[in-house]
Amino acid sequence: MSNDLMDQWEEAEAPVEETTLEAMDELIVALRAARDEYDAKKKEATEAHNRLELIENKVINTLTTNKRSKYEVEGVASVSLSHRESFTTPKNVEAKVALFGYIQNKYGKDALLGMTSINSATLNAWAKQESEAGVMSIPGLEAPTATEVLSLRRK
Repeated sequence: MSNDLMDQWEEAEAPVEETTLEAMDELIVALRAARDEYDAKKKEATEAHNRLELIENKVINTLTTNKRSKYEVEGVASVSLSHRESFTTPKNVEAKVALFGYIQNKYGKDALLGMTSINSATLNAWAKQESEAGVMSIPGLEAPTATEVLSLRRK
């Protein structure tokens, strides 16, 4: 991190004393400007990524059409095609039951437990429902942590 950025970080993390409404106005104006700058750069990054993917696809198609797996431009770069297989996770209950049954039957319950997981969004939605239903403690889960999130709505 640059010293300038470190100074800004330390300033932002410093304890905040009571402030005037004018100072709060300035903070919100600065927040809006920083959010707008971030959004603009994020949009630029998305557009750059889309251009990159377009060119990558053209290179892949050109290599494939010419029955080549590698190509080099001396002093610039080399490219090569490789093939990778990936499997998607089961999308419905029946597919999950079939997969989990296969793993448990072939490798045992411990192997199955080692491979099963719950994604964060699903876990949080489910645990919130349990909490709202009056469950105070869920075995295997630590107490939830709370963080404050700031929302900015542009006008």
